Amino acid sequence: FYTHMGTHIDALNHFGLNGRIYNGFSAEEHLGDRGWKRTGAEKIPPIIARGVLIDVAGAKGRSVLDDSYGITRADLEAALRKQEIELQPGDVVLI
Repeated sequence: FYTHMGTHIDALNHFGLNGRIYNGFSAEEHLGDRGWKRTGAEKIPPIIARGVLIDVAGAKGRSVLDDSYGITRADLEAALRKQEIELQPGDVVLI
């Protein structure tokens, strides 16, 4: 597998436009041969919180969703109802 596969946090350096990422940092100045020098996931402090899995496919009676399926707010709300879970402030959610 590639290193960018699976569950991970998309750090702020994933969001950019016209050669600049979050906070105006330029790709030319802050992108090195081993990745970004600013706003990387390694800068995020440890996260300790209740984890909540929202199983949208399971709520629909399926093991997986179609590749092109777009999960909606209604899907998330329906799955939470079916799982009898209420999200709380500070929860970390995995969909």
